[in-house]
Amino acid sequence: MNNLLKFIQKYSSFFLFLGFQLICFVFLFSSVNSYHHLSFTNSSNIITGGIYEASSNVTGYFHLSSEVEQLRIQNAYLKKKLSGHKLLTGEEFTSVDDTNYLQQFDFLNAKIISSSKTGRKNSITINKGTKNNVRPEMGVVGTKGVIGITTSSSGYYTYVKPLIHEDFILEVIHEKSKSFGFVKWTPSDDWRTATVVDIPNYVEMKTGDKILTRGSNGLFPMGEMVGFVLSVEDIPGKGYLRVKINLAEDFSSVYSVQVIDNVLKKELEELKSNQN
Repeated sequence: MNNLLKFIQKYSSFFLFLGFQLICFVFLFSSVNSYHHLSFTNSSNIITGGIYEASSNVTGYFHLSSEVEQLRIQNAYLKKKLSGHKLLTGEEFTSVDDTNYLQQFDFLNAKIISSSKTGRKNSITINKGTKNNVRPEMGVVGTKGVIGITTSSSGYYTYVKPLIHEDFILEVIHEKSKSFGFVKWTPSDDWRTATVVDIPNYVEMKTGDKILTRGSNGLFPMGEMVGFVLSVEDIPGKGYLRVKINLAEDFSSVYSVQVIDNVLKKELEELKSNQN
């Protein structure tokens, strides 16, 4: 004990110096000092994003064959949509400059660098941000169907709220009947399923029927795949069906995605605001 006290007494100036340094560091990067706090936070986000991206690159290497097959499916699917959409060729969204045929949606390729699927508030991070003109409230699709909606962006990274998030909701249609409802991720769902509500109970639905985006909110084109009917339940006394669907996308193995930019979204929002 005496030796410990002598050691502390001998180096007391050094320990006092460390204590002051720690106090200065806390004040320097606390929320009180907004400039340094923001700089420190941004630097941390860049470092964290870089770590996630490096990890994703390693993981992606071991999934190359699966990813190539997904991209083949996606390319075949997109070829069918070329008449109505413009596809990107570089690191930014392509501009809309066709005066003879109006292109409403542009697509930007991105990679998922981190994701979760076991909680109720799952999230996805992609490797594109404001430097690529990505911003909040943009749709994100994978090689098979809807992934989610962007929520926040930094210069080089963007958070996405996936379909498997308890607060996610999107208007959808039943392909055969054209009846529409809303897809949600309820407590009874896991990362492979979701629930469609508010479809009238007189609509005939069968296992395997396709559920597609309606396109009413301007985030997704009409007809993007969401999932396939798994089971149908009539809610007593409500006049509506509760439809369980298998999601088109496999959230355990998706890597390549596309961010969607609706160049007419602002016009749609202005029209809706004028009606209110």
